[in-house]
Amino acid sequence: MDKNKLSKILTEVGSMLEISGGNVVRAHAYMAAARTLAIMEDDLDDLIEYDILDKTPGIDTVAAEAILTLHKTGKLELYETLRTSIPSGVLEMLKLPGLGPKRVKAIWDELGIVTIRALQVACEDGRVSSLRGFGRKTCDNILLDIRNRPGKNAGKKTRKKA
Repeated sequence: MDKNKLSKILTEVGSMLEISGGNVVRAHAYMAAARTLAIMEDDLDDLIEYDILDKTPGIDTVAAEAILTLHKTGKLELYETLRTSIPSGVLEMLKLPGLGPKRVKAIWDELGIVTIRALQVACEDGRVSSLRGFGRKTCDNILLDIRNRPGKNAGKKTRKKA
């Protein structure tokens, strides 16, 4: 598995840990390792072969172990567990530019919203703007991001072709 794919998975693990109420420090460590992988010029195979991955600044022992497992097997149990424990719509919210794990967690925990369509409705009716750290401007931006998602109808009904 290449560095970019590993970086993407570690970022997702960090985000999902934060959304699920997991250890925030651990979540940030996975995200830091992901950033390190994305920009590092060293050859990953060399770092693994010489057993110095966890000596790389930005990659702690736990993240290094996750990288090794992913690199070797292409799978990570924590990743799979988190993906099945969080509704797919909640994970889709992370793809909206203005929503990070902390905001997605608030939307899910406090409003029980688990789909983009429900998020759109909650922004329109003012429930999201009532959350701490959110406001009308944030909701307007979320609505704009929902409408501008590539390849999506943003919850609009489409006509069936006859």
